[in-house]
Parts: sequence; structure tokens; C-alpha cells
Amino acid sequence: ELLTTIIIPYIFDYNNKYQQNFQNRKIEPGNVDRYFILVPVGATTAKITINPSKNSDCNVNCFAYTPAGINYFTTRTITSKEQNQESQIIPAADLEPGIWEIDIYADFQNSRSSAYDLSIIFSSFKIEPPTASVLNYEVGKEPNGYFKVTNQFNIPFYGFGRGKLAGYQRTDFKEVRDRDTFSYDFKVDPTIERVDFDIDFDDNSFLKFTDVAINVYDQSGNAVFKDALDQEKIEVVLDRIAAGRYTLEIVAAHAYSSYDTNWKFKFTEKYYTNDIINIKIYQEIDRLFKLYPFITKSLEFTLSNSPRMPPDGFNIFGTIEFIDRNLLQQVFTVPVEFK
Repeated sequence: ELLTTIIIPYIFDYNNKYQQNFQNRKIEPGNVDRYFILVPVGATTAKITINPSKNSDCNVNCFAYTPAGINYFTTRTITSKEQNQESQIIPAADLEPGIWEIDIYADFQNSRSSAYDLSIIFSSFKIEPPTASVLNYEVGKEPNGYFKVTNQFNIPFYGFGRGKLAGYQRTDFKEVRDRDTFSYDFKVDPTIERVDFDIDFDDNSFLKFTDVAINVYDQSGNAVFKDALDQEKIEVVLDRIAAGRYTLEIVAAHAYSSYDTNWKFKFTEKYYTNDIINIKIYQEIDRLFKLYPFITKSLEFTLSNSPRMPPDGFNIFGTIEFIDRNLLQQVFTVPVEFK
């Protein structure tokens, strides 16, 4: 005998306009509602929105898991007392094909059942080039560029675009040979207000470890960040970081010290500056525009100021958001990166 679990996911297609809404769902304290969703072919963005049902008690959290079972996001608590709504966007870079799981959990300490509304919407926008990466400079004009957008699903978009440059970043591929510790020194100057490190281990490398610790120390040796990995990816966020010198340290414990102890990972460092450089989007001369299904539109963007030159080896990065005019909610994003 073999115990088998068969999952039949929710389908998103032309017939339901690539969206499903679950209204007034009731959940008892301590229970979990599990929604399995199949990413439709061609989808580039998923938007998950949860809010308390009208005139009902609610105290829940929402969790999303990738097809590999990795926790992608965990929301803050959604309560009827605060009437707060939580929306999460899964961008194209992270929207892995397959079956995702969305879980709604009701706190076991709740005194009564909760009622919530859940909305899941997929959209598909083809961007050419995939990243806004060309910037033109003309005398007497704001720095500008353009890209093309094609709405590939059957839901028209009516809204506007806005964005900003965040700072500078670079990505390297690191290899550590016959050592269990990786150290990286970095400097934060007064113009930096936040530093992120995205660490993504090679699958074969991660399987060699029993434990992996991530630490960041300031120049006095004090730890400003400590964490341990329970999956092959981690984002180290150093918010409101003071100027100075720091050291990032990764300490890996190998399951077999006599076996191959070489390990690899993808290493992305991002430095968020306090410069304010906004991005405006135009369709011809209009800030409000429509993107009809299967019709390609050329959009222009301008920067409010010229960005400063990043350090050698780094690229300027940012994000453009497209906002639905009626709902005033983000629908999809376009990454920005200038060399």
C-alpha cells in the first residue's frame, strides 16, 4: 500500500480572466486554509490580496510557498480591528512555473472564527528589452529612454507608471575552496541608507551543509546581523545602517569534512542611496494610458535628475511600477538597471 496525496490546483485562464476571488471564507482558530494555484503559461506577475470580510471578525496571516516548498513571503497580521489589507506582488524574476501554495492561518488564540477575502490575479506583460537599460542624454532635456510593452492576457490595463532609482548593485559568483568560512569586507558611506545582500547557494553546495550561519560585524567587532539558513537562499537586510566599515561572514558546517568541501553561491550586493531620482512614464504625451490585449505600446520614461556615477563594477538600479487607475494598486513592475 502507498499513501498518495493528489493535488488539484486552481486553474487560471482566459475563461476566468486569469483571476480568482474567494469571498467571505470562514476559518476556525488554529486552522489553515490551503490554496494550490497553477501558474498559467506566460504569466509574468502574480498579485495576492487578502483583507477582512465586511462586517466580520478577522485575525489571520497569509503565507506563500514556491513549487519547491520554500516560503516566499509571510504577511503581517490582517485584522478586522485595523481593517488592513495586505497585497503581495510576485514579479517575473521570482514567479517560478508550477504549483504554488497560498496558506491562510488563523491564530490559535482567536476567540472566534475569522472571515477573510482572498484575491489572486495573474498578469502577463512582455517587456522589450526585459530591463529598462538604455538612458539617453540630450542638452536641455531630462535623461530619458523607452521600452515596449505587450499585454499578453485578456485583461486591459488602464493606469499609469511611476518609479525611482534606488542605488547601485552588482552580482558575482563566488567559490570557496577547502574552507568553511567566507568573509567579505564592505564600506558604507554617509549617502547609503540601506544595504542588502542576496545569497543564493548552488544546489549541490547547499546539500553538503548541516548548518550555515550568516553574520555581519561592524569595525568594532559587534554583530549587527545574525541569522542561519534553512533554505538555499537568504536576503540580508541592513536597514538604517551607519557609515563605516563592515564584514559579512558566512560560516558553513560540512556534513562530511573529508568529502568535497568546495562550495559556490550567487552573491548580489545592493546599496540604497538617499538620492531622490524619480522616473515618469509617458505614452506619447499622456501619463495615463491603456494597454489593450495583444497590442504593443512604446512607452517613454524620463528621470527627474541625472544619476551619479556608481563605483567601478556596479550598475545603477531601480524599479518602475504600473498602477491600476481604478484600484490604485500595483499590477506589474519593470526592473531598471543602467551600466
